[in-house]
Amino acid sequence: MVRSRFAQSRHRAGLGGSRVYAAIVLVTAALTLPLSNTAAEAHCSQRVYVYSADWCGTCRQLRAYLDRNRIRYTLLDATTPRVQADMLARFGNTAVPRTLIGRSVVSGFDPAQINQLCR
Repeated sequence: MVRSRFAQSRHRAGLGGSRVYAAIVLVTAALTLPLSNTAAEAHCSQRVYVYSADWCGTCRQLRAYLDRNRIRYTLLDATTPRVQADMLARFGNTAVPRTLIGRSVVSGFDPAQINQLCR
């Protein structure tokens, strides 16, 4: 039977494979758990809707920012006729990105305004 160097050193030290594996699993789980329950929760007190298009670079920046800050949002594809009709009725145009936070609208990517509205 061929053993790796790690397995050989474990065998010589008298460590069973199951104990080492269990220790690795416990350490990995401890490192990946959030420090508190609030860290995993959404960081915005209002509903957030993002009107976005796949081809829009600013839209990708906005979504990455929301993801990094754990702000939950509903993504609306601004390239579909139904969403475009909704945007025309609400905003008068189909410019993206557009973020609806509660009843407030953020045009473009404005982190300061998003943070202020999400308090």
